[in-house]
Amino acid sequence: MPERIPALAALFYNWLPARIFLPHYQMIADTISLQENQTLLDVGTGPGMLPIRIAERFPKSKIVGIDLSGKMIEIACKNKVRHGALANVEFKIMDAKALEFGDNSLDMVISTGALHHWKKPVLVLNEIHRCLKPGSEAWIYDGYGDAADADIEKSIKKLFCGFPPTRLMKRILGFHGFSQSQYDTIVKSMVRNTSFKTCLFEKCGIMMRLRLRK
Repeated sequence: MPERIPALAALFYNWLPARIFLPHYQMIADTISLQENQTLLDVGTGPGMLPIRIAERFPKSKIVGIDLSGKMIEIACKNKVRHGALANVEFKIMDAKALEFGDNSLDMVISTGALHHWKKPVLVLNEIHRCLKPGSEAWIYDGYGDAADADIEKSIKKLFCGFPPTRLMKRILGFHGFSQSQYDTIVKSMVRNTSFKTCLFEKCGIMMRLRLRK
């Protein structure tokens, strides 16, 4: 999968997949807890729907969404305007392999559906580790190819007369993510090569969450 999503693919993602995953974005937003003046970074923000929801919940916290795709950031900024031009959320073009944040400067980092795109995941995770404050966490979500049918039904928004069907979503999650065996082998091996010493793998509906603590 390409790290930088092409412009046409970004437009398509905003039109369809982002809408399908709205229940999952809301679930993540509802799970997060931020204090006043804390900063959260979303890596691979895409059309920015998740940061917007988090910013709505925490108006006194700073939410930053970054993406390699200039088109994605353009779309995210437009989505921000549609949701009231929230003052506490901003979107930037940025390479996660070279984060433009100081050491120990971020209170939380999240990423949803981007891990399988990263060509150098160890480098990205080490950059996240560098920027996180001691004791803070990164929540890295990616597709779970072995998700149960019931979880798929609960975690996606059906559009167009029941589209997408559960069977199709299972295939998509396997392609845009990892199977259980791949998480147990490939992904766990990758994490062991990072600066993170604490990592929990948690099933969260249609995705697996890597809960990394600095």
